[in-house]
Amino acid sequence: MGKNDLLIRAINQQWKRGYLEYLLHAGQRKLDTSFKQSTGQLFVGNIARQFGKSYWAVSKAIELAIKKPKARLKFGTAFQTDLTEFILPTFDAVLTECPANLKPKYKVQGSKWVFPNKSEIKLVGLDKTPNSLRGNVIDMIVIDEAAFVD
Repeated sequence: MGKNDLLIRAINQQWKRGYLEYLLHAGQRKLDTSFKQSTGQLFVGNIARQFGKSYWAVSKAIELAIKKPKARLKFGTAFQTDLTEFILPTFDAVLTECPANLKPKYKVQGSKWVFPNKSEIKLVGLDKTPNSLRGNVIDMIVIDEAAFVD
């Protein structure tokens, strides 16, 4: 078994465990540590532009979706156009190394990522559907660029 095979195997194991910290840079890892240590229901990351907040948030949503079968997550942005301009490409970037057996499929109808374990991450533009973050059972809500939400 070659070095490349071992690396692929290690990456696949990280994905199988829903442990994507290896994808994060040092600053995002500090943010991640703060997130994991938070005890409340609300966590706010007040960080400068171009830090990789969206990438970090997408990785957290994907981790939970992999770890918890049938998880229900909502990922909101201030504007519907943000979903296609930067959120969907960010999901694609995070999922680059995702093994095929864990990789979700994006359903345009419903605007959601559906995972093989039946977890779902619903994407919502809050300018078009302001009440779309509501629901009975939601495991995580992410609001990206929350400062721009009315």
